[in-house]
Amino acid sequence: MLEIETDRLLLRPIMEIDADVLYAGIFSDTEVTGPSHLPCTAETICIKRLAKKAKDEDAYYLSVILKQNHEPIGIICQEQPLFHKCLEIGFALRRTQWHKGYGSEALKGLIEYLFRTEKADRITCTCDADNSYSMKTMQKCGMHIYGSITTDAEYMTLMEIRQPSRL
Repeated sequence: MLEIETDRLLLRPIMEIDADVLYAGIFSDTEVTGPSHLPCTAETICIKRLAKKAKDEDAYYLSVILKQNHEPIGIICQEQPLFHKCLEIGFALRRTQWHKGYGSEALKGLIEYLFRTEKADRITCTCDADNSYSMKTMQKCGMHIYGSITTDAEYMTLMEIRQPSRL
């Protein structure tokens, strides 16, 4: 089973036992998800599906776990590549865990793992254009803005980091 360890966190596949905590702290909180770009937000059954999907597909749906008390505080995921050698990551933390450095620690841990194991040249992330905290989190991990997308419903900022040895 995949486990990525950082100083304070453990990133491991989502398990069914995480569903209630993740739903209550993330997926049911519109301040966390906003106009959601996460795979599902409707109910805990969706999170249980992510746990199954993580086992069955070539994707990472990981719970962000505090090592000090084994508490799930967030989710970080990477699904199929957008295109050749480019992967996209998404992440969300419970609001009570914001501004503690956990987001950048988890993101950096997954980025390093993906560059080491997946032969990716580029990793991308998106966030709402007005979400300066998410942009700062990504910038702390070496990501920079490379574009934006506008739809009828939203304006998104596109961030990326390239494999350091392949710049």
